[in-house]
Amino acid sequence: MSVSKAAEYGANEVGLNEVVRELKKVKRQNLITHCLLSVMIVVTAVWQFSEASLLIRLSKSLAIR
Repeated sequence: MSVSKAAEYGANEVGLNEVVRELKKVKRQNLITHCLLSVMIVVTAVWQFSEASLLIRLSKSLAIR
């Protein structure tokens, strides 16, 4: 193998390692984003449920009078 071929192979190896590192970063960012999004969905659902419960209780109390 010539020196230029060996240097090219080494450059490709470094390039692949960099790509793998970047993919791992993106994968971690996606995991964090999905977790935060899931938490926001749950919080919104609980909030909506509590608002609906409050309105139902309020309408029942007004209907009794």
